[in-house]
Amino acid sequence: MSTKRITVLLILAVIGMIIPFIPYVALWEMFILIIPSIITFGVTLIFLIVSFFSNKTKSTHALFYVAIVPVFWGAQLASCYVVNHIQKARCVNLINELAVVKQQTGAYPEDYDITMGITYAKINNTNAFVLFYSRGFLVTEKYYSDSGVWRNYGWND
Repeated sequence: MSTKRITVLLILAVIGMIIPFIPYVALWEMFILIIPSIITFGVTLIFLIVSFFSNKTKSTHALFYVAIVPVFWGAQLASCYVVNHIQKARCVNLINELAVVKQQTGAYPEDYDITMGITYAKINNTNAFVLFYSRGFLVTEKYYSDSGVWRNYGWND
């Protein structure tokens, strides 16, 4: 494959890694772009099959066109998977830090400075807190300290 094509696929992969975490773009993509993406993939797959039997069309061109949709969607799924595992590991470390704070002071702090996409909120009138972060595609993962349970909330919850 030529350098231009590899560059195009890398740019698509980078854009695909970012899109799940922009709520309005992810919503637009899931409800408007999914059907055209499936149709495009089907047409390019037919183009690939025809190119194998045709002497006029190079199979490398067809392989490039077939790779566009899977690279774009695969990058999105991979980024969601990686972000979920990294953020959950960071949350587990924060839970342990907050347990130490509670052990030292007797209560969880009202505010706790956290960066990089994780939010801390103390539950009113209780000695409990909630940690939450975005997993991408409008899905939020929440940890409730009072029950010790992780819950997923989607775009419609």
